[in-house]
This record gives sequence, structure tokens and C-alpha cells, in this order.
Amino acid sequence: MFRLKIHRVVGQSMSPTLADNDYVVCGLWPGFLPIKGCLVVVFHPQLHTLVKRVENIDRSGRLWLSGDSDSSISSDKMGWVDKKHIVGRVIYCISA
Repeated sequence: MFRLKIHRVVGQSMSPTLADNDYVVCGLWPGFLPIKGCLVVVFHPQLHTLVKRVENIDRSGRLWLSGDSDSSISSDKMGWVDKKHIVGRVIYCISA
């Protein structure tokens, strides 16, 4: 089943791609596999809901994520994120 969700961007971690108070529409569909460079919304067990860029994917499907800004939380602090925590791929941005 295809699912769409809308999330509000909070903070500048994805600047200049996304700004504080922008909205992103994310989609999740059967068989979805993230690709390097795409933007995803994930639920991180400690950091909660995040919009980040996929930097790498390991063989088990875990994601190494990053922000586009120096103000983003470091990839090392986020660690690998399991694919089961993907909320969806960003498919559209609504600028504030």
C-alpha cells in the first residue's frame, strides 16, 4: 500500500535544500529501497523524526545519514539507522 505523509521541517540542518518551517511530502510504497543521495524521513530511536540525506547503505540495508548544513547533528552521533525506521522518501517540498 502506498502511503503519503507530510512533515514540517524544524531547524536548519538541511539548509540550503530545506529551510526551517518548510514542509516535505514523503512517500512509502511496497518494495521501496532508498538510494544514495535521496532525502528520507526516518524515525531515529533517540533523536525522533528527522529529515536527512542518505550517504551510504550497508549490505543489511542500514542507512548512514547526514544533513546538508554544518549545523546538522553529526552522522557519527546518529549512527547507522535500520531501514525499518524509514518513514518515507521525500518526494515534494513546500517552501514556507
